[in-house]
Formats: sequence, structure tokens, C-alpha cells
Amino acid sequence: MSQAATLEHRQALQRQTQQDWANREYIELISGSIKRIADFLNAFEKSCRSRLSTLNEKLTTLELPGPFWPALSNGSEFVFDDIPAILKNSDVTSQSVNLSRIFHNDFWGDPLKSARSHKSYRPLTVLLFRLIVHLFGFNVKVFRSINLLLHTLNSVLVFMIARRWLFHLKAALFAALLFAWHPVHVESIMAGVGLADVTYSGLCLWAIFLCQNQGPICSMVEISGLSILTLGAMFFKEPGIMLPSLVLINGFCLDPRRRPIVYQVRVWLWKAIAFLIITLMCLAMRLKIMNFKQPSFKLEDNPAIFMNSFQARALNHAYHHALNAWLLLCPDWLCFDWSMGCLTPIFSCLDIRCLFISLFWVYLANILVMIWISNHRNSKCIISATGLSIASFLPASNVFFNVGFVIAERNLYLPSVGSCLIVALATQNIPIKRLAPYFQIIQLFMLVIFGLRCSQRSLDWKSELGLFQSGLRVCPNNAKVHYNIAKRLADQDKDHMSLLQYERALQLHPKYEHALNNLGNLYRKMKKPAKALEFLERAVAINPEFSTAWMNLGVTQAQIGALLEAERSYHQALEYRSDYPDCHFNLGNLYLKMKNLDRASKCFERAIFLNPEHKSAWANLILLKDEQKLWDDAEHLAKSATARFPEESDFPFHLANLYGKIDRFEKAEQLFLSALTLAENPNTSNGRNRGLYHNNLGVLYHRWKKYRLAAQHYEMALVLDANNFNTKQNLESIQKFL
Repeated sequence: MSQAATLEHRQALQRQTQQDWANREYIELISGSIKRIADFLNAFEKSCRSRLSTLNEKLTTLELPGPFWPALSNGSEFVFDDIPAILKNSDVTSQSVNLSRIFHNDFWGDPLKSARSHKSYRPLTVLLFRLIVHLFGFNVKVFRSINLLLHTLNSVLVFMIARRWLFHLKAALFAALLFAWHPVHVESIMAGVGLADVTYSGLCLWAIFLCQNQGPICSMVEISGLSILTLGAMFFKEPGIMLPSLVLINGFCLDPRRRPIVYQVRVWLWKAIAFLIITLMCLAMRLKIMNFKQPSFKLEDNPAIFMNSFQARALNHAYHHALNAWLLLCPDWLCFDWSMGCLTPIFSCLDIRCLFISLFWVYLANILVMIWISNHRNSKCIISATGLSIASFLPASNVFFNVGFVIAERNLYLPSVGSCLIVALATQNIPIKRLAPYFQIIQLFMLVIFGLRCSQRSLDWKSELGLFQSGLRVCPNNAKVHYNIAKRLADQDKDHMSLLQYERALQLHPKYEHALNNLGNLYRKMKKPAKALEFLERAVAINPEFSTAWMNLGVTQAQIGALLEAERSYHQALEYRSDYPDCHFNLGNLYLKMKNLDRASKCFERAIFLNPEHKSAWANLILLKDEQKLWDDAEHLAKSATARFPEESDFPFHLANLYGKIDRFEKAEQLFLSALTLAENPNTSNGRNRGLYHNNLGVLYHRWKKYRLAAQHYEMALVLDANNFNTKQNLESIQKFL
């Protein structure tokens, strides 16, 4: 028996040795591949070192916020969509606006019933914007820090959900870190408007986590709670309406209690009916809010929805879906805007890009294979993760209804959870256990790559111009990218460079009416009214309902003295947009030129009614009442404007002039000094009028017979404006009294 056991042991050792020799070549191949990966990682680090040289030294000590630190520490300006949604949205900026108006306007501050409305209804997000502005002011770092904090909480929720799904602590941590450092999330965190994405996604993840531990949802209390969460998520952002579907998918695949399959199916069907009713009720409410009308989209926003052929539409939508999936797996092509030529349409199955669509379907088939070959528990996890990605992406997929974009990175925030879980599952369940350490190295490699790309992308969001220029690397033929760069350069008074970018935008898209309008304004600024008229007339010819172009055409016509033509252009603008405060203001200025003071007064009053924050309309109306010698009206307006704009020096200055005319010298002196104090503030633009303030205060003292004080202020006015002829005359006339 002993010899037989020894013989059997020797044979086992021989078989093990033969197997080791057979696998030696395979192991050497794997080791060589790992070495090449390490070499590539070192080379990648060296190539990125120059780009990351401006990172703060603290970046190396940061944990979760690390990749986002560059823009958080150095970014100081709102960019792109933040400007219309936050800085120029009266629902956010004006604390005097009735809160109920927020529930009647869209996300951008336009009435939902307006033809201009995008129908984006997110009242809870707007309320949150308003609260942040009320507490912290317009501080971009606060907005980004809040987004990052919420993103961190969402990452913790992803970890807890993954821990429930995946069992292994390391795999759950990997999925959470992959989600936390995913470069596609940079836009959701660095853009103030990304608050909508992190909040609605947080509610969805919270609902999924809660329902993981509750088992079947049958009680009316639980269904009512889910309904409230769905409404909340939907009012933060529209895709929140999918919350019941996400919970349903999770509940079917991961019922934590062991029950017969028949019972589970029956309970799941009951939940499906209940959740379907919740979804349909929320959808009906959303459609009612939109007045059952879809927003109107333009060809350049989403060309596929304008195609007549079903085959062509299906091909293009499939291509867009494939690109979205690619961005989740390899987030290299990141751009703030994917419209206007960024993706050329596909018209034939012979297009080479159809191969990319095929690869996408191979990827989906591979997921099905993973489900088939995995054990029962893992297959349920894969189904849940895939369902989470697909269900959360459906509102942006153009499947059920059209949307006004082809790719929007913010809309990938919640779908990325599913992709991160799938990647974690794929790298966790390795059939050959001997290769597990190598896959851990691959996981680490992915985290490093994602972290570096995340930091690099965050640097693009430090400034608006940097963000726009980063778009050229991905979409050089996107006319909107060139248009936005031109706008920013024009704001920096780089007119020649701006001109070149506008011309490039028009080369790519000759009927780009906004570029034509802005180019016309730029030529007017450059004192070339003939060229300005040419481009503005082209803009209104392309889009006769373009009210802004009609107004700018009127401004240019008034500038060259064509007053009647300017009046017609202004009225044309108001025909298409009657609630246009800037147009009413410019029409008021035109009537001032035409000496029609009553009409001018009505226009300024209308502009103030439509936009109580219109400072220029307030100032012109005060001066007009003063010119008409309606001093009581002028005084009342000046007091109201001073109370509304306490940091503005012009309004106490206007009021001081009024009091000076009616010999209320003490009050006038007090207000002039107050205006000068406000003008000393370096954070405002009030200092431009300090010379005028000193001159008028000198005139007040002159009339008040306080000649020494008058001379002092005349001299101070001349220090600020040495070429002011009136001030020189006044100083000379007072010398005989000194």
C-alpha cells in the first residue's frame, strides 16, 4: 500500500510538472504584456507631466476630489450654459421675483408657453440655484464644490450598491472609484448646471439602495414614497421619470429574500403595474406642463430627426448610441458641444462608420455571453447593471421622442453607473485564478488613466475660452465651437481674432444666423456700418423671426441716421418677441433722437416693467423726466433706483443733480459724496464717472458760494480728465472769489 501511494504521488507530481511546462510559454506571454503595460504607463506619465505642471501641489495628497482640483482651485468664472441658466436667468438673479414664477418658466427663465422655450422644466434645480446665490452670491467655486460634494455622496451610494451586488469589497471599491473619477463626469461637476444631473441621479441611486433592502414593495406607503421621489427627481431633471423603472429592474434581479420563483414573478408583475402607473402619471403631468407641445429643434442640433428615411434615422441613432457607449469605456473625445457638424450624418449602410455600429452590437452581445456563462448571482448583477444603463439613457436616446442633441456628456452621468459595475464584474470574475493579480494591475491602470484624464479635462474648465478651444481638438468642423471662441475673443476686445473665428464658423455653416448677427455687431463696433448692415440683413433673411438680429439691425440703422428704417426694424423685432426689454430700451433711445419724448418715456417704462434690473432704462427714464422738468417723477424714480441698486453710484448722482437744481444743497452734497464713495469701490465699474462727479459737486459748491471747496473738486476733476473744457472754464471763473 505504501509503494502504491508513493507511485501515485510521483505520477501526480509528474503531471503537475508537465502542466507547468505547458503553461510556461503562456505565463511568459502574460508577463511580457504586463511589462509592456507598465512601460506604456511610465511613458504616458512622462508625456502628461508637462500638461499637468500647473496642478496645485496639494493634488498629490487629495483623495476623491483630486482629479477635479485644478478647476476648483483656479477656476473663477461661469462658462457656457451657466451664463444663460444662472447669470442671466432672472428667476435666479432677481430675489424680488415671485417664487411661483419659477414653476411657470423653463430652466432658462423663459415662459413654458413661449415659442422660444426649450421646455426644460427643472424648478427644483432653479430653486437650488437661487438658494445658493442668496447664501453665497455668484461664486463659481461654491457651485462646483456643491456639485463635487453631491458627486462624492453619489459615489458612496454606488459603492454601497456595488457592495450589495458584487460581494467582494475590492470590486465594489473599484466600481465606486471608477465612477468617482470617470472623466465624462467633469462637465456635470464643473458646470453649474450640472447640479441638475448630480441631484436627480442621487435620488435615483438612493431609491435603488433603499429598495435593495426592502424586498417586495407592496404597501401604499412605500409606493407613495416612491412617487414623491420620482416627482422630485423629475423636477430636478427630466430623466428622473425613469426612477421607478430603475428600482423595478433592481428589485426583480436582486430580491434579497429567498422565495419561490412563481411568487417572485407575481410580486414583480404587481410592482411593474404600480410603477407603470406612477410613471404614466408623472409623464402626463410633465406633458400637461409643456401644454402637450414638443420644443422645436433645428437641423444643426440633431440632423437625424429631420431625415425622411427610417433606415437613415435608425443608422444615425445607432451610431450616436455607439459613441455614447464608447465615451463610457474610453472617455478621450470630450467636447462641450456636439452639434453643428461635429458628427456628419450617415446616409448609407456602406459608410465605414457602420463598422463601429457593428462593434457596438458585438459589445452588447458580449454582455449577453457574460450573462450566459456567469453563475446565477453574477448573471443577475450583469442584468441589473445593463438595465440601469439602458433605462437611464432612454430619455436621451431619441427612441421614444426627439431630443435637441446628439451627444451630451452630462446625460451620461447616471448611465455610467451601470457601465462601471459591468467593468468591475468583468475584471472580478476571472476564470483563471492565476491571472487575478494581473487583472488587479489592469484595474489600477484604469484608475490612474481615468484620474489623469479627469485632471486634464478639469483644466479645460478653468476658463470659458480654454473650454471652447478644447472643443476644437475633438470637433474642428463644429461651427458652434468657432462661434463661441469668437464671442469670447470679442469680449476681450480681440476684434481681429474674433473676426477670423466668425468667418470660419460661416465657412462651415453659411446659414448660421447667430454668427451673422454677431459678425454684424462686431463690424458696427469697428465703425464699419455698411458691412454690419450686410451681415445683419443676411441674418434676418435666413430667419425672419430672429428678433435679436432685427433689433441690432435697427441699432445700426439708427447709427447711420436711417431713423424710420430703424423704427420699422425695432417694431419687427417686437412683433416676434413683444417681451424684449432691450428692444424697448433701444426704441426709447430712437424716440429720444426723434424728439418724441412721450413715446420714449413709455418705451423705457416698458423695458423696466419687463426687466426691473435694466439699469440703463432706469437711468434714461430719470434723465428724460428731468429734461421734461417732471422733477417729482424724476425724484421718485431716482430714489427707487437707488434702493434697487445700492452699489451703483449713478443713481445717487442723478438724484443729487435733481436736488441741486431745486436748491436743496445739503441733500445734494450728501448724495454727491455718497456717489463718490461708491465710485471708489475697485470691484465695480463706477470709477469711470469720478471726473464728472467731482465736476458736478464743484458746480454745486460754486452755486452754494463755497468757492474753496468748488475749486478743490474742479481740480480733482481735471486730474481725472485733463481735457475737460467745461471744468477748466469753471475753475477759471471761480479764481476771482478765492
